[in-house]
This record gives sequence, structure tokens and C-alpha cells, in this order.
Amino acid sequence: MELKEIRQQIDAVDGQMKELFLKRMELSGRVAEAKRRTGGAVYVKEREAEVLALRSDGVSAELLPECTAFFGHMMEISRIYQYSLLAEETEGMQKLPKSEGAVDIEISCPSGHAVSPALCLNAAAVAGLQEEEVAFYKKGGEQFLHVRLSGDFSSALSRAVILQMLQESPAVVTTVRCSAVDE
Repeated sequence: MELKEIRQQIDAVDGQMKELFLKRMELSGRVAEAKRRTGGAVYVKEREAEVLALRSDGVSAELLPECTAFFGHMMEISRIYQYSLLAEETEGMQKLPKSEGAVDIEISCPSGHAVSPALCLNAAAVAGLQEEEVAFYKKGGEQFLHVRLSGDFSSALSRAVILQMLQESPAVVTTVRCSAVDE
């Protein structure tokens, strides 16, 4: 099979994946509505682990890491979408700048908890936010992560990213400071 033919087949598969992606996002929206009614959490670690195990069942060892990454990223995208639908109703989100501004988030990392800035920065990049500062520091024997993000916070997506960081941090968010550009 020639490269041109292979690419045509990939294009066809991508078209099918696009339709399935749109259907999945529609269903994710319905999940967000159900969670709005019941007060359920968007991120349920055990459920995601169960889904990853089911989706990777029977996948060859050679492709297992890629399969797990694919479904993991897809679930993260679905969560960001759900957070965007729920952000305005979530306590504390009203403090965010309504346009250009910056947000400082400080996360306490108690002993035994590791916080990776990767979740914060990947989600921020999706929303077009810029990381100005990412720093680990110790204070009083406790470790902290400080993240400063700037950009346009008027979109539901940028607000969803902040909500995701606050909800999915494995440690304790101790401070969220917001400032508008004109301050």
C-alpha cells in the first residue's frame, strides 16, 4: 500500500473519530448536568481508573502506554468541558478576573503528597493562559507549590481550568489571589 493510500485511510478514521468525539462531548455535557443536580464531583479518581482499565483491556503491551495516554487525555478534555459548564455556579469562581488578569494559586503539599505542576500547566495551555511563575518552596517545614497564570479569564474554558486545578489538586489549595490588569 502506498503512503497516499495509507493517509487516505487515516483521514477516514479521523473523520469517524471526530464524530465519536462530538458524541462523547455531548454525553459529557449530560454528565455535567446530572452532577449539577446531584452535587457529584466532576473528577472521581476511582471511576477514571476503572475506565482506563476497561479501555486498555486486551491492548498489546507495545501499545498499552499510548492507549492509556489517549483515553486519559480524552477524559481530561471531557472534565475540562464539564468544569466549563459548572464553573460559574461554583463557589469562589466569581472572584476570578472578568477579562485580562492574573491568578496566583498556592497549594500546600503535606508530607506524602506530591503535586505536579504538569496538570496545571497543560490545562492552562489549552485555555490560552500563560504561566508566569511556577515555584516550589518550603515554609515552616511544609512544601508549597505556587502557580501564577495570566491571560483572558472571560472564557468559560479559562475559568474551567482554574476550577479543575482547585478540584483535582491532590493536596490542599491554601490561597487563590486574583487581580485584573488595570489594578
